[in-house]
Amino acid sequence: MTMRQKPQKKLEKSLVEISKSRTFALAKQKDASLAQLVEQLTLNQWVQGSSP
Repeated sequence: MTMRQKPQKKLEKSLVEISKSRTFALAKQKDASLAQLVEQLTLNQWVQGSSP
C-alpha cells in the first residue's frame, strides 16, 4: 500500500462510519415517530365532538 492509499482508505472508512451513524439516526427517528403515534392512538383517542 502506498502512502497515497492510506489517507484514501482512512477517508473511505470515515465515510462508511458517517453513513452508518446517519442511517442509525434516521431509523431511530422513524422508530420514535412511530412509537409516539402508537401511544397517541392507544392512550389519547381523539373523538370528534367530545371535550376533555
